[in-house]
Order: sequence, then structure tokens, then C-alpha cells
Amino acid sequence: MYTLRVVPAPEIIKCDAFGDFDVYKDFTVLPPSASKSSRASKAVSKLSSHSPLEVKGIIVQCVSKTTTVTDANNIEYNTTEDIKTFTSNKVDFSNDKYLEYFTLKPDATSETGDSFSTGVIVQYDQSGPLSYTPDDPEYNTYKTEGTISMVGENWFISADNKNYNDLLAMGWVVQTDATNLNPANGLNYMPYSKGAYDKLKKCISSNILIHTVVAKWTFEDPYTVITSSLKNGPRGKATTISTKAVVPEPEPAQIISPTAAFPEPEPAQIISPTAAVPEPEPAQIISPTAAVPEPEPVPEPVMNQKPKAKSSRKKRWKMRRITSKTNVAGNGGGRKRYTRRIQTKRRMKTGKHVRK
Repeated sequence: MYTLRVVPAPEIIKCDAFGDFDVYKDFTVLPPSASKSSRASKAVSKLSSHSPLEVKGIIVQCVSKTTTVTDANNIEYNTTEDIKTFTSNKVDFSNDKYLEYFTLKPDATSETGDSFSTGVIVQYDQSGPLSYTPDDPEYNTYKTEGTISMVGENWFISADNKNYNDLLAMGWVVQTDATNLNPANGLNYMPYSKGAYDKLKKCISSNILIHTVVAKWTFEDPYTVITSSLKNGPRGKATTISTKAVVPEPEPAQIISPTAAFPEPEPAQIISPTAAVPEPEPAQIISPTAAVPEPEPVPEPVMNQKPKAKSSRKKRWKMRRITSKTNVAGNGGGRKRYTRRIQTKRRMKTGKHVRK
């Protein structure tokens, strides 16, 4: 006999209000020689030493799902079509029973994992589910309560079975269109029938694992409680995990301190008259004699004598002196300096504009 295991244990990866949940698991098949080990850790370690040909086959799962939901007007919905209509076609296959199978990878684990899940079971509009917290005024209009139960019965069928090829040709539905998913979410599946179930069950090559997931929520408490249990056979000891949807904590009220909201004005700055108003610089007294140089004395003319011509050296000196006086007066040099200051200010303003 082969050994069918779920390694690691089923994990609740999503649990929200109004029946929104997801429980995930992966399958592993151990060959007969590895199954004789008394410890699971030794069995898993021995698996790597076996040829992949020793573990070839399919893992069959018979899924039974039932859902019952009551709306705010105490109207009950307990069929796939009714719940699909109530949720505007968002939640499908809520009450169904079918068969599906998983193929194996070379390491004897399932190629795809298995997920037991359901969406939010409330009314929907164009923007999504009309789900509200109990403190919202709209809650009493759109609230629901309900129970969802999913049971999966799993077993392994070896490719060595003489009826193996006949089992694969039983009429499994192969998923080809990603926009029109079947209840098995893309796996090969067929609607449940007792004849098909019995035929597959007779070819069993392993133990039987039974995985049960139950989700409940009420009008008073819409936060879903999930219970997931796994047991080896109908009489086996169940390994159970349970969790509840997290209730969002209200945001703490923000207490605004008047002093924090309105900061105190800065203290008025007392300006000292002597410090604020600098003393004027002493007026510069310009000496009339320094500002207006005295004219040079004009020599008296000599009768019957030609006046002497002034030397070119003295004339050039005088020209230099006149030029120097012009610069001191500020007609040329001062204006140039003032012009340079204006250009400097303009550049500063232009630079400040660019920084903005």
C-alpha cells in the first residue's frame, strides 16, 4: 500500500467576514517501502532514494460542498442558482458534489495544490460586495449569516492498477477555457455519480484522507470562524486547526491639544531705541579751500615784451591733472562703478528667479 499524506498540514491562508475564506493543502505520496517507516521524517527522507517510476498515478478527491445563507430579510438561500443570483453571479458552485483528480510530479508530490475557498456571500453592486462593519448604518440592510461546509475524501490510485487506463477514460471534463472555470477550478473533474465513485474507490492503492472545512458567521458577528480538520480514514484521529477573521480595530480618536493646534505666538521683541536706530555718522565737513583749489597767479605782462610760451611738459601735466579732477568729480568713473552695481543686482535677481 502507498501512503497518502498532506505535507505540510492544511493552511488557512485567508479568513474574512461573510464567509470569505481559503484553505490550502499539498499532497505527497510515499511508496510502499517508504511507508513501512515508523517515523514520518524517515519516510520522507527515503522517498528521494526511490525511482520516480515507483510512484506514478493520480490522487482522486470527492468533494461535497453545501452552503446555506440568510439575508437581512430572513430569506434563506441554499442552492447554487439561488446564491449565484443573490451575489450577482459572483459566487458560484456553492452547493455541489463532484470528483476530481491530481497528477504527480517526479518527486511524488501533486503538480497543483488544492484550495477549499468561497468568496464574500453578500449582495454586490458594480463596485463590489456590499459588506459593512456592524457599526455602519448600512450594515442592517445588507448583513447576512450562514454556514459553509466542504468535505474532501482523498485516495491514491497507482498506474500499476490494471484498470488505470480505463479510469482515465471515464469521461473527465478537461478545462480548456480560463474564463469559464468548472467547480474543480481547472482540474479534470466530473459530476458526482455513485457508479463513478464506486469504480474509482475499488481501485484504491493507498489510505484515505478526509479533509473537512466549516465556515460560520452570524448577524451579530459577521467575522467568519473557520475550522479545518484532517484525519486518516473515517475512524482516524483528526488534526484540527481553527481561526477567526480579524476584527478591524477602530482608529483611535485624535485628541487635538489647543496649544498644539494653535502654537503660542512668539514673544514680542523689545527693540532698544539706541540699538535699533544707529547713530548717524558725523557729517563730513568739506573745506572750501580743499574742494575749490586756488587759481594759479597770472604773471603781469611786461611792456614791449612777448609773453613766454608755456612748456609742453607743464601743459601735459595740467592735462593729466584736469583728467584726474574729472575722475574725482565722479562724471565718468563713478557712473561706471554705479553701472557695475546695477548689473550685479540684475544678475542676482535673475539667479533667484531660476532657483524658484
